[in-house]
Amino acid sequence: SEKQSAEILNMRLARLTAARETFEHDLTDAQPIVDSALPSGKDLPGLLATLDAAGQRSGVAIASVEITPEAPPASLERVLNEHGVVRIGLGVRNVNYERLQSLVTVLTQSRRLVDVRSVQFTPERLQASLTLRAYALE
Repeated sequence: SEKQSAEILNMRLARLTAARETFEHDLTDAQPIVDSALPSGKDLPGLLATLDAAGQRSGVAIASVEITPEAPPASLERVLNEHGVVRIGLGVRNVNYERLQSLVTVLTQSRRLVDVRSVQFTPERLQASLTLRAYALE
């Protein structure tokens, strides 16, 4: 019927209008999220604060942090463009298995840290060493 056709056309128009509004939306609101995920290479204090907060949440003491530039994985070279990768060596104390598990979980949920590359745990010393990967703007 003509009434049904008009309703169908109105619904399609409403969907097209909503899609147009979505795709024309100014994405500058998303910039803080992008910046926190890809911190500036100069924002090492922010990266250190992220690591410290992860340690505090997990109940471990951050004993050492070593940050060095790292070549991006071949699979990500095109995606990263002007972005670089940093390798983070993290030494922690006062760690048992449960706290280590908590720390790894907190780190992998962080927007700033992309990957936990390796974990070495020495339970008798309550120490662990982790190797992490994070993005940094060059």
